[in-house]
This record gives sequence, structure tokens and C-alpha cells, in this order.
Amino acid sequence: MVTIIGCDHIHQRKGQRCFGDQRLIEFEADQKRRFSEVIAEQQELRRASLICEEIEHGCDTFARDLAQRRNARYANVDMPVAERRRRKIPEGYSAQPYPPERIQEWHTEREQFMVEQLIGKLQDKCEPTLLICGRLHREPIAAFLRNRGVDAGVLDLADYAWFSANWEVDC
Repeated sequence: MVTIIGCDHIHQRKGQRCFGDQRLIEFEADQKRRFSEVIAEQQELRRASLICEEIEHGCDTFARDLAQRRNARYANVDMPVAERRRRKIPEGYSAQPYPPERIQEWHTEREQFMVEQLIGKLQDKCEPTLLICGRLHREPIAAFLRNRGVDAGVLDLADYAWFSANWEVDC
């Protein structure tokens, strides 16, 4: 079973992003602490032996640390920049003025890639696995996995009362 945890990528990165305003710095630390607690709880609850995530390659992440601490396998299943270039997927495409249909096509291409990467890491289709990805990818990835015969459930950090997608406003 693959449990997909939809988040905002800022939660995944260990590095501090906010500077200056002490309230904002503390708010960021609290958001990241809570995110880290959720993934640790889910890994333990589901006894996940594989932890995957969609995140820019080379980032220092809580999920990778969790996998190391818990002797779980780890894989970054995001499409590398070189592969995006090869496929002519522009960097930062979702924040650019491209037609919505084209943006969706690129999302779908990346989601299918992530599913292929994840399935390639599974020891069997029932292996307990966590996949941490951007919130907008969670449902499409779940559907692609189910179509491939892999049981998939979805959690969304936005369902937690503490979750904030706009730290500057919510702190």
C-alpha cells in the first residue's frame, strides 16, 4: 500500500527559508516540526519500508533523514532537471503564462514519471510505502498507481488544523 502525503514543498526542506521577523522564523520551525511529526507517525503506523518524495534533487529533507533513522529505503522520484529539459518541460512552468492545458500536460507527464520511479523501487505491489509530494499531484498519482494495480491512499496536510500554506499571513 502506498500512502501519499500531499504537502507544500516548503515543508519538506530542512533549510530555513524565513529570516528577519522572529515570529515568522518560529512559525516556519513549528510548521516543519509538525510536518516531520506527521511523516514519522505515518511511517510508523504503516510500517513503511520505502519512503519516496517529489522534491528538487539535492535538497536536504526530513523524509530522507526519517528513512535513514528508521532503516527504510529512500528514493527521490521527482523528474530530474536534465530529464525535464530532454522532454522540453520548462523550469517553473506552473508559474509561467502557459496555457492551462499545457501546464496540465506537463504535470501529467511528471506524475507518470514519478509513478514509474516509485513502482521501480517497490519490492512488491503491497510493500508499505510513503510518497510525499506536492498537494496538487496527490490525487492524480493515486489514480495512476491504482490503474497499475497498486493500492493507494491519500492524506493532505491541509486537513490538519495547524497547516498553513501562507506563512507570512498566518503567523
